Amino acid sequence: MPLPPGVVVVVLERPPGVAWSIRLTTSAAHNARAWRQFFGVKALRDVTLDQLNGKRDQLDRTAYRRALHVISENDRTRQAAER
Repeated sequence: MPLPPGVVVVVLERPPGVAWSIRLTTSAAHNARAWRQFFGVKALRDVTLDQLNGKRDQLDRTAYRRALHVISENDRTRQAAER
């Protein structure tokens, strides 16, 4: 049975002992779903640095560095806006 237009199925599976690899695709929606599944948040912008570091050992290096960049830039922007 075909899926309705606009419906995407994302399957996240991690064998025991293997780090998560959040694979970036051309679709931001796919990435948002992956981060939402992994962190239990609406979007990566809702993840704190403490949450990211708490799961660092479960992410591959590339996924960690990309998430760190997003979270750090969001924090920097918020701090600048508060001045």
